[in-house]
Amino acid sequence: MRENDQPTAGRGRTRRRWVKPTVITALVAAPLAGVGCVGYAFATWDPLEPVKVDCAEVMRFSGATMPAEATDRHCVSHPGLHDTFYAATFRVPRADAAALLLRAFPRVRQDEHLIVDGTPVAIPCKVDLCFVNEGEGQPPRGQAFDIKLEVTYDHETALVRLESFDV
Repeated sequence: MRENDQPTAGRGRTRRRWVKPTVITALVAAPLAGVGCVGYAFATWDPLEPVKVDCAEVMRFSGATMPAEATDRHCVSHPGLHDTFYAATFRVPRADAAALLLRAFPRVRQDEHLIVDGTPVAIPCKVDLCFVNEGEGQPPRGQAFDIKLEVTYDHETALVRLESFDV
């Protein structure tokens, strides 16, 4: 065996010198990367972002039926931890908007003032028509506790905004 073929004392240690720091770095970096990914997902996730739903579901929850004349129907659910909240917008003919809505939503009544906890307050309705159901007592099981309709006239149609929720 030649003199150059023999391993030197430091040569084996030099090759293994990178292994230990690499393993330690991987053991520390992997959990930190996982925490970072979870943190990013949590920071960018909006649990209260509205979710598009079928308008029939919103109407069932509101104890109502969608007027047959309604157009431009858009319905969403706002997820909550302890409550259910639905919102909808649709258009009906302006001429008979009030009568259509009273037939379609038998639990509401037309009101000119805002109602808070079943008591009318001196804040007037800020749109063309307002309908509420507050103060009716317990709603039917599985339906909204509170229903609010706001109507804004727009040329030949009326834009209806529905909000219904339970508590």
